[in-house]
Amino acid sequence: MIVRRAGLRRKQEGNREWLYYSDTGGLTHYGAYVDTLQPGARSSDPHWHEKEDEFIYVLAGEVTVIEDAACIGDSFPGFVETMRALGLLENTVLMVTNDHGHNIGDRQFLGKRGYPSGRAVFDVPLLIRHPQGQGAGKRSDVFLQHTDMAAQILEFAGAAPQKPMDGRAFWGSALNAGDGDRDHVTVAWGSAITVIDSGWWFNAKIDGSGPFLYDLAADPELTRNVADEHPDECKRLFGLGVADAEGGFPDYLMDICKRQADAPGCSRGQDANAGAHARNSNTA
Repeated sequence: MIVRRAGLRRKQEGNREWLYYSDTGGLTHYGAYVDTLQPGARSSDPHWHEKEDEFIYVLAGEVTVIEDAACIGDSFPGFVETMRALGLLENTVLMVTNDHGHNIGDRQFLGKRGYPSGRAVFDVPLLIRHPQGQGAGKRSDVFLQHTDMAAQILEFAGAAPQKPMDGRAFWGSALNAGDGDRDHVTVAWGSAITVIDSGWWFNAKIDGSGPFLYDLAADPELTRNVADEHPDECKRLFGLGVADAEGGFPDYLMDICKRQADAPGCSRGQDANAGAHARNSNTA
């Protein structure tokens, strides 16, 4: 069907104008329209929570993808300026991060997932602004878990934790180009686990089956699974992840794992499982 521009329903709002092609074309389950955006305008807000999403094809010009804009992206500059106007930037440490990233076509996938895992979702930046300018312009690649932020906030505040905590302060190592307190990180995502150290990226289901293993020195973009070639590394890294999970995983996750299919491209000949790793969910 050919839809002509003449007679299309139009709408204009601020520095954005769009033409509705779906109405004239008779589409009911999908919307199709052409947006004209002036500099600074945006096409839409994220709405994954509504179980729908958008595919955008750029006809002309350049656009910038901003994730989580509905949460803080648009308002963050104003937030910083408000802190400046109130004099709070002079005595406040700002820490900005996210819980995870998203695949936007990376590895032919759109969305987020923990199996198979990849850099687009798990390489999460942490930006820190110190009121005294400490670390300005520096970059550190120390391994961090999100729980480390809580420990670092306490250290910045000069307060000691009242109870033992998993997080570890990292500011000193980051400033002095140190290696940090962690030699690896473990990420649990549903019924899958990812363990990353300085040399390897390991990902499998929590029973050790369906593993992926990448050599970070030879393959930093995680394109070639070498689990079959390095079974001992798979077992070692899986063991680190199990230890970080305090020896095992809740029964309900193990049940989900048993029903989960192996991801395409995984090693079907290897199983990194080094023993029984289920534990009662009441004690998880």
